[in-house]
Amino acid sequence: MNPVLRHVRAGVSTAIAIAAHSVLAQAQISFHSPIAYPVGDAPKSVVASDVDSDGDLDLVVTVHNPAGLSVLRNDGTGEFAPAAFSPLTSGSDPVGLVAHDFTGDGHPDIVVASSANDTIRLYRNLGDGHYVPGDYASVGDGPRALVLLDFDLDGDMDLAVSNRAGGGVSFVRNVGDGMLEFESVVAVGATPGGLAVGDLDGDAYPDVAVAVHGSRIVRVLRNLGNGTFTTLTTLPLGNLELPEVARILDFDNDGDDDILVSASDTVVHDVVLFRQIAPGAFCECDYFDVGGIHPVGMALGDFDLDTRIDVATANSGSDTVSVLRNLSSAGFDLPLSIPVTGPEPCCIIAADLDGNHYADLVVTNDAAQSVDVIFNARDNPASYCSTSPNSFGYGARIHALGSVRIATNDFTLRVVDAVPNAPGLFFFGRVPQQSPFHAGYLCIAAPIARLGPALQTTTRGVAQLELDFGLSPASMIAAGSIWNFQFWYRDPAATSSTTNFSDAVRVVFEP
Repeated sequence: MNPVLRHVRAGVSTAIAIAAHSVLAQAQISFHSPIAYPVGDAPKSVVASDVDSDGDLDLVVTVHNPAGLSVLRNDGTGEFAPAAFSPLTSGSDPVGLVAHDFTGDGHPDIVVASSANDTIRLYRNLGDGHYVPGDYASVGDGPRALVLLDFDLDGDMDLAVSNRAGGGVSFVRNVGDGMLEFESVVAVGATPGGLAVGDLDGDAYPDVAVAVHGSRIVRVLRNLGNGTFTTLTTLPLGNLELPEVARILDFDNDGDDDILVSASDTVVHDVVLFRQIAPGAFCECDYFDVGGIHPVGMALGDFDLDTRIDVATANSGSDTVSVLRNLSSAGFDLPLSIPVTGPEPCCIIAADLDGNHYADLVVTNDAAQSVDVIFNARDNPASYCSTSPNSFGYGARIHALGSVRIATNDFTLRVVDAVPNAPGLFFFGRVPQQSPFHAGYLCIAAPIARLGPALQTTTRGVAQLELDFGLSPASMIAAGSIWNFQFWYRDPAATSSTTNFSDAVRVVFEP
């Protein structure tokens, strides 16, 4: 990595952080300050795609005047080369885009929605990050947002596009070898915007949720399985909120997909969570203030690796990005606000750009001819959860020492400030939590497994365990996996429960 860039990320670019406190788990989401990359005029949309098949996620951005694709190639560390330009066809006004290998040659192609000529067009990847025009399909008036979905379950990814001026959503079939074929259009209301895909009625076919801006609704389209769609339900947002972007996911971890929408007007700037209460039925349950103005873009990612998907919004009216931590059934936490270089941030995506297993952010600055790359600043290993005072007045704390690389096989767990001369043991599991248990908190959800035999703490309340990744149970820890570790110990002198715990540590293991 360029030493100047390393200095910016590690020093001058002070980490921005929010401590998110809840009964579910204490964690911290933090990001470095944005790094701006010039890309061209009026960048609207961005995707992360390995354009040159080198194993690293690159960035592809739609730009105007001249209309084209700006490609930022990743060197593997999260540093990007200057943008390379591929022109679009004459008369293009590029807005949305998606990346997928439509030609079957192993290289991800790009499909671009052009609002000026009411088409979506495939651009073939030549294998080196340069693109040439391919097939196109005429859709409705003013195509805007694009999503991928296999609406006929034939194994090929098809396309849906919202038609901002036409008031509908068009569906385009992938007929193979890079050929596109218009299938159908469904009227949804005034000025539809963002689209999201998920099975919302339990029939295994991908349905579509549409943020219908001008009608102040979310229209849910049911996939009938034969390439046609019909309205499943309509979700109103009230008199103030104008929806911008929709996303579908099981946000509250109850087994059903929910719908999350960014919405705003003069005084309201929220993400709105529609919880699914029965197949195809939703309640307008919760509003969460994003802390910025006009959230026009939205991205999802597990930014703190707690297994719950968090949300980030691009706020064009305040030149900020907001990050809201997912609290499961409790909704979303207070927002973390990150100023961008701006102005007018528009599209935002989440992707691991530097290979550390944490999701980073990329946002387009519509009025600045640039994109901002915002790296996740979480530590690895990372402490989380609470510790409770024991009979000696301390709270036991666990630390991970040595290397997180499996090949090095030099990883040690160490706990301090436990009760002296007391029995205890280390244990681990995949799912973090924070649940009151005896005198402390159980920070790992079942299933959990103990690591080795019981230990005796020292006269200073210290215990230590070296793991051998070649021996069970540590042998189940593989490169790329995420594990949580905690220490249990006896506290015979405690006045309430004689069982207590340390806090916990989360580790992403590397090859």
